[in-house]
Amino acid sequence: MFKKAFFSVGLLLSVLLLTACSTIKPVLNLTNQPVPANMTSSQVATHIMAGGKERGWYMTRVKPGLIRGSIEVRQHYASVDINYSSKGYSISYRSSRNLEYENGQIHRNYNRWVMNLSESIQASLKGVQTTTAHKKREVGVKVDY
Repeated sequence: MFKKAFFSVGLLLSVLLLTACSTIKPVLNLTNQPVPANMTSSQVATHIMAGGKERGWYMTRVKPGLIRGSIEVRQHYASVDINYSSKGYSISYRSSRNLEYENGQIHRNYNRWVMNLSESIQASLKGVQTTTAHKKREVGVKVDY
């Protein structure tokens, strides 16, 4: 009886541990991220472009109100659409390669990249310069601080 209970508890803990350590997470889409008041949509676009560049993303203005960002890290690739206005911006999953995307689930690194992108956009909107080793490594640009 004791061995059976011990085995059951051990099995349950193993399953919980494996679940907690999973590299697959729901895709993170950020909606209605705030921008400072009295900013034009053109100014918002400029800060989105700057924030993306800060993190090593390649940013392309597709049309007014839409910027497409992409990033390649080693053999992994992700692309997002960033819809924006003078009121805010939203970052949405577009496509990926080698990030195990399936049914709204993706490798957790994608979510981290999107959060970092949004943080850099917010910093640019607030006039704060961030420093990241990631920027130097990914983009390979000289950065003067």
